[in-house]
Amino acid sequence: MKPTHFPAIPGVFLPILLVQPTLAIEVTFQVNLSIQESLERFVPSEDIIEVRGPFTGWGGGTELEQDANNPSIYSLPLEVEDGEGAFVDYKFVIVDSSNVVIWESEVGDGQDNRAFEQQAADHVLPPVFFDNLSVDPGAGTDVTFQVDMAARIHDDLFDPEVDYVSVRGPFNNWEGNEPLVRIEEGSTIYQGTATVGFILPGSEVPYKFIINSAEWENGDNREFELAENAQMVPVRFFDDIEPIILLPLGILRISPVIDGSFTLMWDSAEAILQGSTDFEEGWSEVTDAAGQTELTLSTDLAPMLFFRLAQP
Repeated sequence: MKPTHFPAIPGVFLPILLVQPTLAIEVTFQVNLSIQESLERFVPSEDIIEVRGPFTGWGGGTELEQDANNPSIYSLPLEVEDGEGAFVDYKFVIVDSSNVVIWESEVGDGQDNRAFEQQAADHVLPPVFFDNLSVDPGAGTDVTFQVDMAARIHDDLFDPEVDYVSVRGPFNNWEGNEPLVRIEEGSTIYQGTATVGFILPGSEVPYKFIINSAEWENGDNREFELAENAQMVPVRFFDDIEPIILLPLGILRISPVIDGSFTLMWDSAEAILQGSTDFEEGWSEVTDAAGQTELTLSTDLAPMLFFRLAQP
């Protein structure tokens, strides 16, 4: 049987696109746990150390192994598919015997995470100290935190009788639930003291307040510089929202109409006198009343039927 021949079609090309797969590069991660061991934050016989990043989905299962020559250094080679020149985030994580996960804090150069630049070939990252802690910080420093809940209480978003506020940071593995207490009866300021350990004095320590262990403050973490001795962090409003304080404006008095005019009198020159022909809407500032505490108006020239004092 003769083979079938297909005629050539002039001017038509059928290109074949060859997609080159991204080649995984073996990256060896290394961490020094000597200080963590001396602080008993890491117990080699009970705890494990992992490395996590986008190459692990920031999940676990990447236990590092103890170095044969230096028992304080742990390492693990992993395949990372990011292309040459890419900057890859990562962090080391201690998982203790109770399965509590302890993440490194803000350890990157100007960012929260560590990062390395991917190379064209397999490469070994230099060992780093967990949490960048290369010196024993000692027993820690007592730090008193303060938060003012005035705005939350005013807006009925925090009930002092049933709700509570606490502070979290790397010093309690971002999991502390110890309620802060009022500095005195009736105050809107709450405070509490925590021992900040595993961090060197002079370091910037992140923290945030949280309501009922559920509602975090918005925005970036707060920070303070850790002192060598016990310290008190300045009081801050929760979410940095200050309450709106309404100053007493006094009483607005209106004299009887005499000879076609009447006089308005009030107590504060800072108050704004407003008038309207409709009590529900359309309020506007009364002419010539700014900075005054008394104003006489003609009934012929004053069609306004209602007056009030407003905050400046």
